[in-house]
Amino acid sequence: MQYGYIRAWDDAEAAHQRAQVTAKRPDVIYQDDARDNSAWLALQTQLAPGDTLIVASLDRLGMSLDAIVLVLEQLLAAGITVATGAAGEFVARDGAMTALTQEKMTLLTVATQADQILLQERMRLGKLQMMQDPSFREGRPPVLSPVKERAVLRYLETHTQIQTADHYGVSRATVTRAVRRAKDAALAEQAQSKTADKK
Repeated sequence: MQYGYIRAWDDAEAAHQRAQVTAKRPDVIYQDDARDNSAWLALQTQLAPGDTLIVASLDRLGMSLDAIVLVLEQLLAAGITVATGAAGEFVARDGAMTALTQEKMTLLTVATQADQILLQERMRLGKLQMMQDPSFREGRPPVLSPVKERAVLRYLETHTQIQTADHYGVSRATVTRAVRRAKDAALAEQAQSKTADKK
């Protein structure tokens, strides 16, 4: 039995894949969209040793390289032949990937690693651009806005840290950090005043 499988993001892509898959004349075609994989799950229950699975391209078998390799290995172990492309080129049969498939997987690995390097570089450049903003602060955004932090410090004048934390719905550690920042700012201001007086 020959089964076709299509996973497409829109109608145009689905039509393109269907043209490639039907060229091999599958007995039945299963189709999923980006939001659902129920057809793929149903197809897996139908596949039996000796069957052939036809897809338009290898990336229809998974969302990542690791997922594609895992699915191929599972299909091979189950005695399923896998073909791809309009010509029905064999990807895997008789329990092993073809030499061409192995070559493609190597290229996919290289391409994936290159994409990861490019993504890291884009993130680094983006961070450098953000750091040019004087208000940029690395790490998690502050829990307290400047206005709320001043309110917390005023409340602390007549309440304990635990009471203040409960009142504003924050952790005691957040209140402690606000106190530390206020003390650091006061010390810095004192140091600047002394330097100015010496001049």
